[in-house]
Amino acid sequence: MELPRHKKRDYKPPLGPPEALSWFYENANKKVKGPMAFRDLRDAALVGKIKSSQWVWQEGEEDRYRAVTIVGLLPISTAPVEDDDGPKSALDDDNPYATPKVERTIAEGPPGGLYLPYVYKVHFSLLPAFLIAGAGLILGASFNQDTQTQTILYTFGGFSLVLWIAFSLVYLKRAWDMMTILGAPMSGTKAVSILLIPFFNSIWSFIAIFGWARLWNINVKKHPGLSMAHSVWRPVFLLFCIAMMMAQVSALMLLVSKDLPNDLTNPSHQFALATFGVTLVLSLMTWFQLCLSVNFLARKKS
Repeated sequence: MELPRHKKRDYKPPLGPPEALSWFYENANKKVKGPMAFRDLRDAALVGKIKSSQWVWQEGEEDRYRAVTIVGLLPISTAPVEDDDGPKSALDDDNPYATPKVERTIAEGPPGGLYLPYVYKVHFSLLPAFLIAGAGLILGASFNQDTQTQTILYTFGGFSLVLWIAFSLVYLKRAWDMMTILGAPMSGTKAVSILLIPFFNSIWSFIAIFGWARLWNINVKKHPGLSMAHSVWRPVFLLFCIAMMMAQVSALMLLVSKDLPNDLTNPSHQFALATFGVTLVLSLMTWFQLCLSVNFLARKKS
C-alpha cells in the first residue's frame, strides 16, 4: 500500500527501539526495501543505495521522511539536496558544512531540522513535581499523629517518589538510546538496568550518567548534525555521581545503626540530611540538561 509522502504535520508516536526490524526505504527504482534494522539501513546508505532525497520510514507510521533529515543515517559528507515537498536547504551547494544563509532552528523540523523518529520527547517538569509531592507528603506524615492518616500520606508519598525514580530512569534510557546512532558503546537498557542494583549503582553512575555527558559533549563538538546543540555542564554530572555515592554511604550507616536522621542537633544526622538534599538538587540540575539534549533530537510533534 502506498504511504502518504511526508508533509509538515503532527507526527505519530515513535515506534520501537533503533535495533528493531521496522525500517523501510524506497530505492531509485521506486521499489520498497525492508524491513530492516536501522544499522542495516545505515549500511545501505554508506554504500550509496540510499540518497539524501529518497524516502525512509518506520513500519506502522503514516509519514515518510527524506533520508537527509534523519541524523546519523547518511555519511556526514553527503550534502543536502532539494526536497520536492519543501524549499531547498539553506546550505551552500559547494560546501555542505557552510554556515546557513538563513536562520533555522531545530524546532522548525525538516527540511534542515534534525531529529530521531524513534525518540520520544521528555518532560522535565514531571521530575520536580513528583519529587516535591513525594517529599511533602512524607514530611507531612511525620508530623501527623493519626495512624491512619500517616499510612495514607506515606503511601501516596512513596508512590510519588517511585514515579520520580521511574521517569528519571526512562529519560536516561532515551538519552542512551539516541546516542547509539552516534556510536555509543552501550544501550539504554544496559545503562538503566545496572543502576537498579542497590549501592553498586553509585559506582555505575559514573559510567551511565557522567559517561553519557562526556559522550554527548564529544559528539556536539564533532558531529555536523549536532552543530546547533548545546553541550551539558559536565561538572554537575560529576558532582551528582559523587553526591549519590556519599548519600548511599550515609544511608548505609543509618541503616546499620537503625537510626532515622530526624535529630538536627546530631552532627551525623545533619551530614546525612545535607547530603540527601544536595544529591536531590544536583539530580534535578543533571536531568534538566539531559532532558534538553534528548528533546533536541526528539521527534518533532508539530
